Amino acid sequence: MKAAFVLVVLTVFTFLVACDAEMSSSQIVEHAKPVLKYEDTMLPGNFFGHDIIEVTSRRAVVSRERKAEFETTEEYQARLRHLAMTLESRYPTRDDMHFFIPSELPRYYYDADFERFIIEVPISDNHTGERGEFTGRHLGILSPDFPAAFEVDRSIYKVKTPLGREHRINVHYEVVFDGCFEGKDSMVLVFPVSREVARDIKERMSMAIVGMIAEPVTETLEIHESGDIFTQQEKVKLFLNKVEFWVFDKKSMEVFAKYNSNMERIYIKDIVPMTQ
Repeated sequence: MKAAFVLVVLTVFTFLVACDAEMSSSQIVEHAKPVLKYEDTMLPGNFFGHDIIEVTSRRAVVSRERKAEFETTEEYQARLRHLAMTLESRYPTRDDMHFFIPSELPRYYYDADFERFIIEVPISDNHTGERGEFTGRHLGILSPDFPAAFEVDRSIYKVKTPLGREHRINVHYEVVFDGCFEGKDSMVLVFPVSREVARDIKERMSMAIVGMIAEPVTETLEIHESGDIFTQQEKVKLFLNKVEFWVFDKKSMEVFAKYNSNMERIYIKDIVPMTQ
């Protein structure tokens, strides 16, 4: 029975890998995202962040390419180099700044007495290590270098087995980063705005995390079984370095304020009326 269960797990996992692997060197979509810089104070029009599913999938393409039976090692390595160069020429790379908006939107509270917004951004702990076999029980420890995380996107796959059972694969995409967040379920940013414009600003503002890819993508696994429904939980993590948090205007695409990983304000748009 256990062997059959393991086979089911491998079958579903293979299905998920196959879905991601469809993005091969011959199937790269011809559309590049704009390259951003830390000193930018205006975002490109109609740009609401890089697609983390696209970014992580493309980083996995090279690692999933396998040597063909009639391909020499030299030819295989040359093909990998060509694929990596092709991807880097069309999409943001490890050395480019990436911009992501959390799937769980921050909570914005205005403190009229001090004329400032309190922005609470939900975060979670990032653990390292293995998970318990088919139980989802966490055996890892808090990552010392990238302790914090928040979810950016998710995907759901459904597939029917030959026996008619439904397999669900839930994939959660997270960015993980450094900062003083141990034991916290949210981080707090203080954004000074005068009361005269606060109501309008609240309707327009959003928050994003920016940073550079620090490490390869990692995946963790949880598996649950309930009756005829088999659920597999995947978590894909993208490690970011040099992290900043940007509060920006959804309408004009101007950046209102920037904060470093210690939640210290390092930039504020000077035309926003404010009190210190």
